Amino acid sequence: MLRVIELATYAETIEDLDHILDGPLKELLGYEIMLCGTGFYTERGGYGYQFHYRYFPLEYFVELVNTSDGSVDTPLMEKWRQTQKPVYFQSGRDDHEFPPKWVASFNKFGLRNILGHAVNDRHGILGDYFIFARLADPVGPKHAEVLEIVTPSLCLALNRAMLNKESQGKFVGPMHALISKKQREILQWIYQGKTNWEISKILGMNEETVKYHVDQAMAKLNAKTRAQAVGRALEIGAISVLRPPSRESVIGTGKEKTD
Repeated sequence: MLRVIELATYAETIEDLDHILDGPLKELLGYEIMLCGTGFYTERGGYGYQFHYRYFPLEYFVELVNTSDGSVDTPLMEKWRQTQKPVYFQSGRDDHEFPPKWVASFNKFGLRNILGHAVNDRHGILGDYFIFARLADPVGPKHAEVLEIVTPSLCLALNRAMLNKESQGKFVGPMHALISKKQREILQWIYQGKTNWEISKILGMNEETVKYHVDQAMAKLNAKTRAQAVGRALEIGAISVLRPPSRESVIGTGKEKTD
């Protein structure tokens, strides 16, 4: 464990992270496959943002997507939200404690056993997660204890490694599913310094409609202010630091910008 923590302290790149995942951490937990990344957690489930994996079958999560809101949830994720402690499942041994439909999906992909943990930010919403499966030994409390100790250090290494990492593709239950396309567009314009009235003119909608979308986005992002909502939208990649490429208008004077 000390070796994992030491390496995580100095890890800067995805190669450094892989050195930990394929070396001392794998020796410690004895897993075959893993998945880690950042996510946004609500009472309905989770939304994925950046992720990194080693042979984990991402198709497993496709069957777990809530089609009504795009979130992903599992009995283990629900248990983690309640306890904030590492969770685990051993196929065959623990089946009676979980819904049969989920157990069937779990076995379909031959995951055998699974261990996971996450660490939230100070708002208790955005966090980093690590999931390990197909462990060599039956998974149990000792694995959970090890993971609880090393996860904070692993999360720091993950965050640094993800800064310059190219995406491995789109993860199911993406962050964009959390807030609508219109809400993201409005937050993007707020980030550019526009007022509700200016945004209503740019997008051709009623000012009250703009306010409604802003309020909805704030509620979904658990934000108390417009600035906080924009900050979280930036943090999860729902909006960009770049100016929107279309609808370039200057509304402050009541006149459109002309060249």
